[in-house]
Amino acid sequence: MKSKPTEQEVQWEKKLFQETPDFNFTENVMKEIEHVEMEHGEQEPVITGHGKRMRQRKRRRIISAAAACILLAGSLTVWTQPKLKHQVLSVFSPFWQQEDEIFKNEKEMSEWTWYGDYLRSKPLGLIQYPKVKVEDKGYSFEVKQVQFDGSRMIITVVEKGPDGKLLQAPLEAPLDEGGITVTDLQGNKVVKEGMSPGGLSSLSNYVFLFEDDVPDMVIVQNKADHITVSTEDKETGKPGREKVDLDWKFQFKVDTRKGKEMAVNQTIKDAAYTTKDGLEFELERLIRTVNGVRLDMNITPDGEMISKLGPEWWLNLRMWYHFETEDADGSLKYIGDRINYSARKVEGRKYDSEHHSLWLSHTPDYTNLSPNTKKLKFVLDGYSVPIKEEAEVTIKLEQGGKTNKAVFKDNGDQINFDKYTYEKDEETKENELRMDIEGILKNDLGSPDDWAALDHTGREYQVEFEGAVGTYKDDLDLQKTENMQVVVKGFPADAKEITIKRKSVDKVVTDVDWSVDLPSYTTLPWEKAGQQ
Repeated sequence: MKSKPTEQEVQWEKKLFQETPDFNFTENVMKEIEHVEMEHGEQEPVITGHGKRMRQRKRRRIISAAAACILLAGSLTVWTQPKLKHQVLSVFSPFWQQEDEIFKNEKEMSEWTWYGDYLRSKPLGLIQYPKVKVEDKGYSFEVKQVQFDGSRMIITVVEKGPDGKLLQAPLEAPLDEGGITVTDLQGNKVVKEGMSPGGLSSLSNYVFLFEDDVPDMVIVQNKADHITVSTEDKETGKPGREKVDLDWKFQFKVDTRKGKEMAVNQTIKDAAYTTKDGLEFELERLIRTVNGVRLDMNITPDGEMISKLGPEWWLNLRMWYHFETEDADGSLKYIGDRINYSARKVEGRKYDSEHHSLWLSHTPDYTNLSPNTKKLKFVLDGYSVPIKEEAEVTIKLEQGGKTNKAVFKDNGDQINFDKYTYEKDEETKENELRMDIEGILKNDLGSPDDWAALDHTGREYQVEFEGAVGTYKDDLDLQKTENMQVVVKGFPADAKEITIKRKSVDKVVTDVDWSVDLPSYTTLPWEKAGQQ
Protein backbone atom coordinates (compact mmCIF):
# COMPACT_ATOMS: atom_id res chain seq x y z
CA MET A 1 0.00 0.00 0.00
CA LYS A 2 1.21 3.47 -0.77
CA SER A 3 2.20 5.71 2.09
CA LYS A 4 2.87 9.42 2.09
CA PRO A 5 6.56 10.17 1.40
CA THR A 6 8.53 11.77 4.21
CA GLU A 7 11.33 14.29 4.25
CA GLN A 8 13.62 11.49 5.35
CA GLU A 9 12.78 9.68 2.14
CA VAL A 10 14.21 12.65 0.23
CA GLN A 11 10.71 13.52 -0.95
CA TRP A 12 10.43 10.60 -3.31
CA GLU A 13 8.91 7.18 -3.31
CA LYS A 14 11.68 4.67 -2.89
CA LYS A 15 11.47 1.76 -5.28
CA LEU A 16 13.42 -1.40 -5.83
CA PHE A 17 15.45 -1.84 -8.96
CA GLN A 18 17.35 -4.59 -10.64
CA GLU A 19 20.84 -4.85 -12.03
CA THR A 20 21.60 -3.55 -15.46
CA PRO A 21 23.50 -5.85 -17.80
CA ASP A 22 26.72 -5.38 -19.65
CA PHE A 23 25.89 -3.95 -23.06
CA ASN A 24 28.87 -4.88 -25.24
CA PHE A 25 31.93 -7.04 -25.44
CA THR A 26 34.48 -6.59 -28.20
CA GLU A 27 35.75 -9.19 -30.58
CA ASN A 28 39.11 -8.96 -28.88
CA VAL A 29 37.58 -10.18 -25.62
CA MET A 30 35.93 -13.07 -27.39
CA LYS A 31 39.26 -14.12 -28.88
CA GLU A 32 41.03 -13.85 -25.54
CA ILE A 33 38.59 -16.12 -23.72
CA GLU A 34 37.74 -18.45 -26.55
CA HIS A 35 39.44 -21.44 -24.92
CA VAL A 36 38.87 -20.53 -21.27
CA GLU A 37 36.21 -22.31 -19.27
CA MET A 38 33.91 -20.04 -17.31
CA GLU A 39 31.46 -20.58 -14.49
CA HIS A 40 28.39 -18.43 -14.32
CA GLY A 41 25.65 -17.69 -11.86
CA GLU A 42 22.17 -16.29 -11.93
CA GLN A 43 21.12 -13.42 -9.74
CA GLU A 44 18.37 -14.14 -7.28
CA PRO A 45 15.00 -12.78 -8.40
CA VAL A 46 14.20 -9.37 -6.94
CA ILE A 47 10.68 -8.56 -5.78
CA THR A 48 9.80 -5.18 -7.21
CA GLY A 49 7.08 -2.70 -6.44
CA HIS A 50 6.29 0.99 -6.37
CA GLY A 51 7.48 2.17 -2.96
CA LYS A 52 4.89 0.99 -0.43
CA ARG A 53 2.05 0.92 -2.91
CA MET A 54 -0.12 -2.14 -2.96
CA ARG A 55 -0.43 -1.94 -6.71
CA GLN A 56 2.03 -4.26 -8.37
CA ARG A 57 2.42 -4.47 -12.10
CA LYS A 58 3.52 -7.61 -13.87
CA ARG A 59 7.02 -7.40 -15.16
CA ARG A 60 8.76 -9.83 -17.39
CA ARG A 61 12.34 -10.46 -16.31
CA ILE A 62 14.67 -12.55 -18.39
CA ILE A 63 17.68 -14.03 -16.67
CA SER A 64 20.07 -15.39 -19.27
CA ALA A 65 22.87 -17.78 -18.47
CA ALA A 66 26.30 -17.24 -19.91
CA ALA A 67 28.07 -20.16 -21.56
CA ALA A 68 31.15 -20.26 -23.75
CA CYS A 69 29.61 -17.76 -26.16
CA ILE A 70 28.82 -15.31 -23.28
CA LEU A 71 25.30 -13.91 -23.58
CA LEU A 72 25.85 -10.84 -21.43
CA ALA A 73 22.81 -8.92 -22.70
CA GLY A 74 20.42 -10.69 -20.37
CA SER A 75 22.10 -11.04 -16.98
CA LEU A 76 25.17 -10.04 -15.00
CA THR A 77 27.73 -12.83 -15.20
CA VAL A 78 29.62 -13.75 -12.07
CA TRP A 79 33.23 -14.53 -12.94
CA THR A 80 34.68 -16.94 -10.47
CA GLN A 81 38.09 -17.55 -12.05
CA PRO A 82 40.76 -14.90 -11.33
CA LYS A 83 42.75 -16.05 -14.38
CA LEU A 84 39.79 -15.40 -16.66
CA LYS A 85 39.15 -11.99 -15.11
CA HIS A 86 42.76 -10.97 -15.64
CA GLN A 87 42.73 -12.12 -19.27
CA VAL A 88 39.56 -10.24 -20.08
CA LEU A 89 40.36 -7.02 -18.26
CA SER A 90 43.92 -6.80 -19.54
CA VAL A 91 42.55 -6.47 -23.07
CA PHE A 92 41.04 -3.12 -22.13
CA SER A 93 43.35 -1.23 -19.86
CA PRO A 94 46.47 -1.53 -17.71
CA PHE A 95 44.79 0.50 -14.95
CA TRP A 96 42.90 -2.45 -13.53
CA GLN A 97 45.80 -3.14 -11.21
CA GLN A 98 45.12 0.20 -9.46
CA GLU A 99 41.65 -0.62 -8.20
CA ASP A 100 40.73 -0.22 -4.55
CA GLU A 101 40.98 -3.35 -2.41
CA ILE A 102 37.25 -3.36 -1.76
CA PHE A 103 36.55 -3.87 -5.47
CA LYS A 104 38.70 -7.00 -5.64
CA ASN A 105 36.14 -9.08 -3.74
CA GLU A 106 34.40 -10.39 -6.84
CA LYS A 107 31.72 -12.31 -4.94
CA GLU A 108 30.63 -9.30 -2.92
CA MET A 109 30.93 -6.77 -5.71
CA SER A 110 28.86 -8.83 -8.13
CA GLU A 111 25.89 -7.99 -5.90
CA TRP A 112 26.63 -4.26 -6.01
CA THR A 113 24.10 -2.22 -7.98
CA TRP A 114 26.75 -0.34 -9.94
CA TYR A 115 29.09 -3.24 -10.60
CA GLY A 116 28.12 -3.53 -14.28
CA ASP A 117 28.71 0.19 -14.72
CA TYR A 118 32.01 -0.19 -12.91
CA LEU A 119 33.19 -2.85 -15.38
CA ARG A 120 32.19 -0.70 -18.36
CA SER A 121 33.47 2.61 -16.99
CA LYS A 122 36.90 1.59 -15.72
CA PRO A 123 38.54 0.83 -19.11
CA LEU A 124 37.31 4.19 -20.46
CA GLY A 125 38.81 6.24 -17.63
CA LEU A 126 35.41 7.13 -16.14
CA ILE A 127 36.36 6.33 -12.54
CA GLN A 128 38.44 8.34 -10.10
CA TYR A 129 39.57 7.70 -6.51
CA PRO A 130 39.53 10.93 -4.45
CA LYS A 131 40.85 9.17 -1.28
CA VAL A 132 38.63 11.21 1.04
CA LYS A 133 37.82 10.13 4.59
CA VAL A 134 36.35 12.27 7.38
CA GLU A 135 35.65 11.14 10.94
CA ASP A 136 34.15 12.81 14.01
CA LYS A 137 32.81 11.37 17.27
CA GLY A 138 33.40 7.90 15.90
CA TYR A 139 31.23 8.47 12.80
CA SER A 140 33.14 8.04 9.55
CA PHE A 141 32.50 8.86 5.88
CA GLU A 142 34.92 7.44 3.30
CA VAL A 143 34.73 7.96 -0.47
CA LYS A 144 35.71 4.76 -2.26
CA GLN A 145 35.30 5.90 -5.86
CA VAL A 146 33.49 8.26 -8.20
CA GLN A 147 31.92 6.98 -11.43
CA PHE A 148 30.91 9.57 -14.00
CA ASP A 149 29.88 9.96 -17.61
CA GLY A 150 28.05 12.62 -19.61
CA SER A 151 24.80 11.81 -17.82
CA ARG A 152 25.41 11.14 -14.15
CA MET A 153 27.93 10.90 -11.34
CA ILE A 154 27.86 8.16 -8.70
CA ILE A 155 29.80 8.81 -5.50
CA THR A 156 30.36 5.48 -3.75
CA VAL A 157 31.05 5.67 -0.02
CA VAL A 158 31.19 3.67 3.19
CA GLU A 159 29.45 5.29 6.18
CA LYS A 160 29.88 3.86 9.67
CA GLY A 161 28.89 4.68 13.23
CA PRO A 162 30.98 4.41 16.41
CA ASP A 163 29.89 0.79 16.78
CA GLY A 164 31.27 -0.04 13.33
CA LYS A 165 27.82 -0.64 11.87
CA LEU A 166 26.76 0.89 8.57
CA LEU A 167 24.66 4.05 8.66
CA GLN A 168 21.43 4.56 6.73
CA ALA A 169 21.27 7.80 4.72
CA PRO A 170 23.06 10.00 7.29
CA LEU A 171 23.39 12.87 4.78
CA GLU A 172 19.73 12.94 3.86
CA ALA A 173 19.32 16.68 3.28
CA PRO A 174 18.41 17.59 -0.32
CA LEU A 175 20.87 19.65 -2.34
CA ASP A 176 19.18 22.94 -1.59
CA GLU A 177 19.21 22.27 2.16
CA GLY A 178 22.88 21.78 2.84
CA GLY A 179 23.62 18.25 1.69
CA ILE A 180 26.38 17.21 -0.72
CA THR A 181 26.72 19.72 -3.55
CA VAL A 182 28.35 19.47 -6.97
CA THR A 183 29.38 22.75 -8.60
CA ASP A 184 31.69 24.10 -11.27
CA LEU A 185 34.81 26.05 -10.33
CA GLN A 186 32.76 29.25 -10.06
CA GLY A 187 30.38 27.72 -7.53
CA ASN A 188 27.42 27.23 -9.89
CA LYS A 189 25.37 24.09 -9.31
CA VAL A 190 25.64 21.78 -12.29
CA VAL A 191 23.58 18.78 -11.21
CA LYS A 192 20.16 17.71 -10.04
CA GLU A 193 19.67 15.12 -7.35
CA GLY A 194 19.15 11.56 -8.52
CA MET A 195 17.51 8.46 -7.13
CA SER A 196 19.09 5.06 -7.65
CA PRO A 197 18.68 1.40 -6.70
CA GLY A 198 19.63 0.18 -3.29
CA GLY A 199 22.20 -2.58 -3.20
CA LEU A 200 23.28 -5.71 -1.40
CA SER A 201 26.81 -4.63 -0.52
CA SER A 202 28.29 -2.47 2.22
CA LEU A 203 28.50 0.51 -0.13
CA SER A 204 26.27 3.59 -0.21
CA ASN A 205 25.79 5.65 -3.34
CA TYR A 206 25.03 9.33 -3.92
CA VAL A 207 23.64 9.93 -7.39
CA PHE A 208 23.73 13.21 -9.30
CA LEU A 209 22.42 14.01 -12.78
CA PHE A 210 24.37 16.52 -14.85
CA GLU A 211 22.37 19.38 -16.30
CA ASP A 212 22.77 20.96 -19.74
CA ASP A 213 26.52 21.51 -19.93
CA VAL A 214 28.99 19.29 -18.09
CA PRO A 215 32.01 21.35 -16.98
CA ASP A 216 35.56 20.06 -17.36
CA MET A 217 36.01 20.02 -13.60
CA VAL A 218 33.50 19.81 -10.74
CA ILE A 219 33.84 20.40 -7.01
CA VAL A 220 32.10 18.01 -4.64
CA GLN A 221 31.65 19.25 -1.11
CA ASN A 222 29.63 18.77 2.04
CA LYS A 223 29.02 21.74 4.32
CA ALA A 224 26.41 20.16 6.59
CA ASP A 225 27.22 20.40 10.30
CA HIS A 226 25.12 17.40 11.29
CA ILE A 227 23.90 14.00 10.20
CA THR A 228 20.80 11.98 11.06
CA VAL A 229 21.00 8.42 12.33
CA SER A 230 18.51 5.63 12.92
CA THR A 231 17.27 5.14 16.47
CA GLU A 232 14.96 2.77 18.26
CA ASP A 233 12.73 3.43 21.26
CA LYS A 234 13.95 0.91 23.84
CA GLU A 235 10.50 0.59 25.42
CA THR A 236 8.31 0.30 22.34
CA GLY A 237 10.87 -0.84 19.78
CA LYS A 238 9.59 1.88 17.45
CA PRO A 239 12.23 3.05 14.94
CA GLY A 240 13.08 6.72 14.51
CA ARG A 241 15.68 9.25 13.40
CA GLU A 242 17.75 11.68 15.42
CA LYS A 243 20.13 14.52 14.64
CA VAL A 244 23.82 14.27 15.54
CA ASP A 245 25.98 17.40 15.41
CA LEU A 246 29.42 16.67 14.00
CA ASP A 247 32.01 17.83 11.48
CA TRP A 248 31.83 15.82 8.25
CA LYS A 249 32.89 18.68 6.02
CA PHE A 250 34.89 17.68 2.96
CA GLN A 251 35.73 18.84 -0.55
CA PHE A 252 37.36 17.26 -3.60
CA LYS A 253 37.56 17.77 -7.35
CA VAL A 254 36.61 15.45 -10.21
CA ASP A 255 37.96 15.85 -13.74
CA THR A 256 34.92 15.09 -15.91
CA ARG A 257 36.38 15.70 -19.37
CA LYS A 258 36.43 12.04 -20.36
CA GLY A 259 32.80 11.75 -19.31
CA LYS A 260 31.86 14.48 -21.75
CA GLU A 261 33.87 12.83 -24.49
CA MET A 262 32.16 9.47 -23.92
CA ALA A 263 28.57 10.70 -24.34
CA VAL A 264 26.14 11.67 -27.08
CA ASN A 265 23.85 14.48 -25.91
CA GLN A 266 20.89 15.14 -28.22
CA THR A 267 18.03 17.65 -28.02
CA ILE A 268 14.55 16.36 -28.89
CA LYS A 269 12.47 18.88 -30.84
CA ASP A 270 8.70 19.22 -31.26
CA ALA A 271 7.90 16.25 -29.03
CA ALA A 272 4.89 17.22 -26.90
CA TYR A 273 1.56 15.58 -26.15
CA THR A 274 -1.44 16.69 -24.08
CA THR A 275 -3.79 14.09 -22.64
CA LYS A 276 -7.57 14.42 -22.56
CA ASP A 277 -7.32 15.40 -18.87
CA GLY A 278 -4.97 18.28 -19.68
CA LEU A 279 -1.59 16.84 -18.70
CA GLU A 280 1.21 17.76 -21.12
CA PHE A 281 4.21 15.48 -21.65
CA GLU A 282 7.21 16.95 -23.46
CA LEU A 283 10.39 15.05 -24.26
CA GLU A 284 13.40 17.32 -23.94
CA ARG A 285 16.67 15.45 -24.28
CA LEU A 286 18.26 12.07 -24.97
CA ILE A 287 21.71 11.20 -23.63
CA ARG A 288 23.57 8.06 -24.62
CA THR A 289 26.49 6.83 -22.55
CA VAL A 290 28.21 3.48 -22.26
CA ASN A 291 26.11 2.93 -19.11
CA GLY A 292 22.69 3.48 -20.64
CA VAL A 293 20.15 5.77 -22.27
CA ARG A 294 18.81 8.76 -20.35
CA LEU A 295 15.55 10.49 -21.28
CA ASP A 296 14.61 13.92 -19.85
CA MET A 297 11.09 15.30 -20.03
CA ASN A 298 8.76 17.93 -18.59
CA ILE A 299 5.23 17.16 -17.36
CA THR A 300 2.85 20.09 -16.89
CA PRO A 301 -0.90 20.17 -16.11
CA ASP A 302 -3.10 22.86 -17.59
CA GLY A 303 -4.99 25.33 -15.39
CA GLU A 304 -8.14 23.25 -15.10
CA MET A 305 -6.27 20.11 -14.18
CA ILE A 306 -4.14 21.86 -11.56
CA SER A 307 -7.27 22.54 -9.51
CA LYS A 308 -8.02 18.80 -9.42
CA LEU A 309 -4.57 17.55 -8.52
CA GLY A 310 -3.42 16.64 -5.06
CA PRO A 311 -0.90 18.99 -3.40
CA GLU A 312 2.03 16.61 -3.99
CA TRP A 313 0.92 15.14 -7.30
CA TRP A 314 4.41 15.41 -8.73
CA LEU A 315 5.73 13.05 -6.04
CA ASN A 316 3.15 10.40 -6.79
CA LEU A 317 2.84 10.68 -10.56
CA ARG A 318 3.86 7.47 -12.31
CA MET A 319 4.09 6.73 -15.99
CA TRP A 320 4.44 3.63 -18.13
CA TYR A 321 6.08 3.48 -21.50
CA HIS A 322 8.09 1.18 -23.71
CA PHE A 323 10.54 1.46 -26.58
CA GLU A 324 10.29 0.02 -30.04
CA THR A 325 13.02 -0.71 -32.57
CA GLU A 326 13.71 -2.96 -35.51
CA ASP A 327 15.16 -6.39 -34.86
CA ALA A 328 17.97 -7.82 -36.98
CA ASP A 329 15.45 -9.41 -39.35
CA GLY A 330 13.55 -6.12 -39.75
CA SER A 331 10.66 -7.13 -37.49
CA LEU A 332 9.33 -4.85 -34.75
CA LYS A 333 10.96 -5.36 -31.37
CA TYR A 334 9.55 -4.18 -28.05
CA ILE A 335 11.90 -3.12 -25.27
CA GLY A 336 10.33 -3.13 -21.84
CA ASP A 337 6.88 -4.32 -20.80
CA ARG A 338 4.62 -2.82 -23.46
CA ILE A 339 1.65 -2.32 -21.16
CA ASN A 340 2.34 -1.16 -17.66
CA TYR A 341 5.85 -1.27 -16.27
CA SER A 342 8.79 1.01 -16.93
CA ALA A 343 11.69 0.23 -14.59
CA ARG A 344 14.46 2.78 -14.28
CA LYS A 345 17.95 2.50 -12.97
CA VAL A 346 18.28 6.21 -12.30
CA GLU A 347 15.49 8.73 -11.80
CA GLY A 348 15.48 12.45 -11.17
CA ARG A 349 12.55 14.67 -10.18
CA LYS A 350 12.49 18.42 -9.74
CA TYR A 351 9.27 20.38 -9.26
CA ASP A 352 8.86 23.99 -10.40
CA SER A 353 6.09 25.26 -8.11
CA GLU A 354 5.85 28.58 -9.96
CA HIS A 355 4.95 26.96 -13.28
CA HIS A 356 3.47 23.76 -11.77
CA SER A 357 5.87 21.75 -13.93
CA LEU A 358 7.71 18.52 -13.14
CA TRP A 359 11.12 17.82 -14.63
CA LEU A 360 11.52 14.06 -14.85
CA SER A 361 14.61 12.12 -15.90
CA HIS A 362 14.70 8.36 -16.47
CA THR A 363 17.57 6.07 -17.29
CA PRO A 364 15.60 2.88 -18.04
CA ASP A 365 16.75 -0.45 -16.70
CA TYR A 366 15.75 -2.71 -19.54
CA THR A 367 17.91 -5.74 -20.03
CA ASN A 368 17.89 -5.30 -23.80
CA LEU A 369 18.00 -1.50 -24.12
CA SER A 370 21.52 -0.98 -25.41
CA PRO A 371 22.72 2.62 -25.80
CA ASN A 372 23.83 1.50 -29.27
CA THR A 373 20.22 0.97 -30.41
CA LYS A 374 19.29 2.88 -33.54
CA LYS A 375 15.79 3.73 -34.81
CA LEU A 376 14.57 3.92 -31.23
CA LYS A 377 10.95 4.96 -30.65
CA PHE A 378 9.44 6.06 -27.31
CA VAL A 379 5.81 4.97 -26.79
CA LEU A 380 3.67 6.22 -23.90
CA ASP A 381 1.38 3.51 -22.44
CA GLY A 382 -0.23 5.41 -19.59
CA TYR A 383 0.19 7.19 -16.28
CA SER A 384 -1.39 7.60 -12.86
CA VAL A 385 -1.76 10.78 -10.84
CA PRO A 386 -3.70 11.63 -7.63
CA ILE A 387 -6.95 13.46 -8.41
CA LYS A 388 -9.17 15.11 -5.79
CA GLU A 389 -12.49 13.38 -6.49
CA GLU A 390 -14.81 12.09 -3.75
CA ALA A 391 -16.98 8.98 -3.85
CA GLU A 392 -18.62 6.97 -1.07
CA VAL A 393 -20.84 4.05 -0.19
CA THR A 394 -22.96 3.42 2.93
CA ILE A 395 -22.92 -0.13 4.32
CA LYS A 396 -25.63 -1.51 6.62
CA LEU A 397 -24.16 -3.61 9.42
CA GLU A 398 -26.74 -6.34 9.91
CA GLN A 399 -26.87 -9.03 12.58
CA GLY A 400 -24.74 -12.10 12.23
CA GLY A 401 -21.79 -10.25 10.72
CA LYS A 402 -23.48 -9.67 7.40
CA THR A 403 -23.96 -6.49 5.38
CA ASN A 404 -26.41 -5.30 2.76
CA LYS A 405 -23.76 -6.29 0.20
CA ALA A 406 -23.10 -2.68 -0.69
CA VAL A 407 -20.96 -1.90 -3.73
CA PHE A 408 -18.53 1.01 -4.15
CA LYS A 409 -18.32 2.15 -7.79
CA ASP A 410 -16.10 4.98 -9.00
CA ASN A 411 -13.71 5.69 -11.90
CA GLY A 412 -13.79 2.10 -13.11
CA ASP A 413 -13.31 0.57 -9.63
CA GLN A 414 -15.87 -1.79 -8.12
CA ILE A 415 -15.52 -2.96 -4.50
CA ASN A 416 -18.01 -5.26 -2.77
CA PHE A 417 -18.45 -5.22 1.03
CA ASP A 418 -19.81 -8.49 2.35
CA LYS A 419 -19.00 -9.87 5.82
CA TYR A 420 -17.74 -8.02 8.89
CA THR A 421 -16.41 -8.80 12.36
CA TYR A 422 -15.32 -6.88 15.47
CA GLU A 423 -12.02 -7.64 17.14
CA LYS A 424 -9.87 -6.11 19.86
CA ASP A 425 -6.57 -4.48 18.97
CA GLU A 426 -3.93 -6.30 21.02
CA GLU A 427 -1.98 -3.12 21.81
CA THR A 428 -4.64 -0.40 22.19
CA LYS A 429 -7.52 -2.70 23.25
CA GLU A 430 -9.73 -0.67 20.93
CA ASN A 431 -12.51 -2.16 18.86
CA GLU A 432 -11.55 -2.94 15.28
CA LEU A 433 -14.20 -3.20 12.63
CA ARG A 434 -12.98 -5.56 9.92
CA MET A 435 -14.85 -5.91 6.64
CA ASP A 436 -14.03 -8.43 3.96
CA ILE A 437 -13.89 -6.80 0.54
CA GLU A 438 -13.73 -8.16 -2.97
CA GLY A 439 -13.16 -5.94 -5.92
CA ILE A 440 -11.84 -5.24 -9.36
CA LEU A 441 -9.65 -2.13 -9.52
CA LYS A 442 -8.65 0.01 -12.46
CA ASN A 443 -6.87 2.55 -10.27
CA ASP A 444 -4.40 2.32 -7.42
CA LEU A 445 -6.03 1.57 -4.09
CA GLY A 446 -4.09 4.47 -2.61
CA SER A 447 -2.97 5.21 0.93
CA PRO A 448 -4.99 5.36 4.17
CA ASP A 449 -4.99 9.15 3.88
CA ASP A 450 -7.02 8.84 0.66
CA TRP A 451 -9.85 7.08 2.51
CA ALA A 452 -12.02 7.65 5.58
CA ALA A 453 -14.81 5.89 7.47
CA LEU A 454 -17.78 7.85 8.86
CA ASP A 455 -20.37 6.88 11.46
CA HIS A 456 -23.96 8.12 11.42
CA THR A 457 -22.94 11.41 13.09
CA GLY A 458 -20.37 12.23 10.43
CA ARG A 459 -17.35 11.56 12.65
CA GLU A 460 -14.36 10.33 10.66
CA TYR A 461 -12.19 7.32 11.47
CA GLN A 462 -8.92 6.24 9.89
CA VAL A 463 -9.08 3.44 7.38
CA GLU A 464 -6.43 0.78 6.81
CA PHE A 465 -6.24 -2.01 4.26
CA GLU A 466 -4.81 -5.46 4.81
CA GLY A 467 -4.28 -7.94 2.03
CA ALA A 468 -2.98 -7.69 -1.51
CA VAL A 469 -3.95 -7.06 -5.09
CA GLY A 470 -3.11 -9.10 -8.16
CA THR A 471 -3.66 -9.09 -11.89
CA TYR A 472 -7.23 -9.77 -12.97
CA LYS A 473 -7.50 -12.54 -15.59
CA ASP A 474 -4.13 -11.63 -17.16
CA ASP A 475 -5.47 -8.13 -17.89
CA LEU A 476 -2.63 -5.81 -16.91
CA ASP A 477 -5.02 -2.85 -16.88
CA LEU A 478 -7.12 -4.33 -14.05
CA GLN A 479 -6.43 -5.78 -10.61
CA LYS A 480 -8.38 -7.90 -8.18
CA THR A 481 -8.23 -7.87 -4.40
CA GLU A 482 -6.82 -10.94 -2.71
CA ASN A 483 -7.82 -11.81 0.88
CA MET A 484 -8.33 -8.13 1.59
CA GLN A 485 -9.96 -6.45 4.56
CA VAL A 486 -10.71 -2.84 5.40
CA VAL A 487 -9.88 -2.12 9.06
CA VAL A 488 -11.43 0.75 11.03
CA LYS A 489 -10.03 1.15 14.54
CA GLY A 490 -12.19 2.58 17.30
CA PHE A 491 -15.43 2.27 15.33
CA PRO A 492 -18.48 1.91 17.66
CA ALA A 493 -19.41 -1.74 18.20
CA ASP A 494 -23.12 -0.91 18.29
CA ALA A 495 -23.12 1.01 14.99
CA LYS A 496 -25.80 0.06 12.50
CA GLU A 497 -24.06 1.46 9.46
CA ILE A 498 -20.76 2.80 8.18
CA THR A 499 -19.88 5.05 5.25
CA ILE A 500 -16.65 4.41 3.39
CA LYS A 501 -15.45 7.51 1.53
CA ARG A 502 -12.61 7.91 -0.95
CA LYS A 503 -11.36 11.49 -0.87
CA SER A 504 -8.95 11.25 -3.78
CA VAL A 505 -8.08 8.64 -6.36
CA ASP A 506 -4.73 7.63 -7.84
CA LYS A 507 -6.29 7.71 -11.27
CA VAL A 508 -4.78 5.38 -13.85
CA VAL A 509 -5.07 6.62 -17.43
CA THR A 510 -4.27 4.29 -20.34
CA ASP A 511 -6.30 6.07 -23.00
CA VAL A 512 -3.24 7.71 -24.55
CA ASP A 513 -1.83 7.81 -28.07
CA TRP A 514 1.68 9.20 -28.31
CA SER A 515 4.99 8.01 -29.70
CA VAL A 516 8.21 9.80 -30.63
CA ASP A 517 11.05 8.73 -32.93
CA LEU A 518 14.15 9.47 -30.86
CA PRO A 519 17.36 10.97 -32.32
CA SER A 520 19.81 8.40 -33.64
CA TYR A 521 23.57 8.67 -34.16
CA THR A 522 26.34 8.00 -36.64
CA THR A 523 29.16 6.96 -34.29
CA LEU A 524 29.47 6.32 -30.58
CA PRO A 525 32.63 7.47 -28.73
CA TRP A 526 33.03 4.37 -26.58
CA GLU A 527 32.91 2.10 -29.64
CA LYS A 528 35.72 4.09 -31.18
CA ALA A 529 37.68 3.97 -27.94
CA GLY A 530 37.29 0.21 -27.79
CA GLN A 531 38.94 -0.14 -31.20
CA GLN A 532 42.09 1.70 -30.19
